[in-house]
Amino acid sequence: MPGLNAARSRGRSAPVLAELCSRVELPDHVNALSWSPDGALLAAASLAGPVFLLDGGSGEVRRELRGHDGGAMCVGFSPDGAWLASGGQDGTVRLYSVADGALKAEQPSGGGWVEHLAWAASGKHLASAAGRVVRVWSSRLTHLGGFESHPGTVSGLYWLEEEGEVVASCNGGLFRSAPGKKKTTGHLPYKGAIQAMAPSPDGRCIAVGSQDGTAFVWKLGSTRSFSMPGHQGKVRVLAWSPQSTRLATGDAEAINLWQLSGPGAGKEQPHRLEAHQGRVTGLFWRKDGLLVSTSEDGTLRGWLPLQGDKPLFTVEADEPLSGLVLSPDRVHVAAAGVHGRAFIFRLPALSR
Repeated sequence: MPGLNAARSRGRSAPVLAELCSRVELPDHVNALSWSPDGALLAAASLAGPVFLLDGGSGEVRRELRGHDGGAMCVGFSPDGAWLASGGQDGTVRLYSVADGALKAEQPSGGGWVEHLAWAASGKHLASAAGRVVRVWSSRLTHLGGFESHPGTVSGLYWLEEEGEVVASCNGGLFRSAPGKKKTTGHLPYKGAIQAMAPSPDGRCIAVGSQDGTAFVWKLGSTRSFSMPGHQGKVRVLAWSPQSTRLATGDAEAINLWQLSGPGAGKEQPHRLEAHQGRVTGLFWRKDGLLVSTSEDGTLRGWLPLQGDKPLFTVEADEPLSGLVLSPDRVHVAAAGVHGRAFIFRLPALSR
């Protein structure tokens, strides 16, 4: 297949293959991608304004939603797959029925561009971030509260399910909000401007990447923390290992692997993968140990970092890639191209 490059892994008699399944032409740059819970659909937020529902396998456009004036910035399916939320440069949050594409509700965000959305795993609440404003909504987009005076632009959102609170990252640290409350319910201070945030799979840690080239990890319920400085630029992509013992960070064209368990946790120099010929733009770590990365060099690569420093596979696209998202079946992955395309790749199954 054109654009496919397979690499042999150690001890394997056959090449490990990944492939580009579909390349979807859209009218403008894709700002965000989101898989439906069953993996049947892929939502794409377009800078042109519309939101597109794509077939999760073929990439065929199933439906075009009206979207947002000035551009759609973020999208997210509800956990039951019945609803799709979107946010845009027009400062609104919208809720669509996935079944027929009908717009069911629309609300002002209280801020500028809506750049982040996060559904609670229960499906009962949705959080939106627009500038310094975080609002919490019901599943039908009734305003329920939130903290609207963060000290800087919010750069990420995620839900603490056990507490029923949403965590927002920004310049100044992490701030917790809850439905029914207009003040913060907690704060983890941080002096840098946070660019990315990632909770660990076991829920015990939160990692952030900052503008000053530092990654930082808090251990929740503890005073322990880890600082990982020395990156060559802003730390904008993070990925935890499945066991929550290692953190991968994008370091310009390389990937740093930090050990965060055991006697040397947070003190040793990272293991470094010379990963790409352009800035690393996406990372995730699959449960079977496969680490996947995308880059401005237009490639998607897979790694088994505990078994060697060479890529397991490389798949080439014809434009810089970003916005890497893994499908629920953990077999397919989608990435955004800067020239108005969405790409769907199929990842290999690895024998244990």
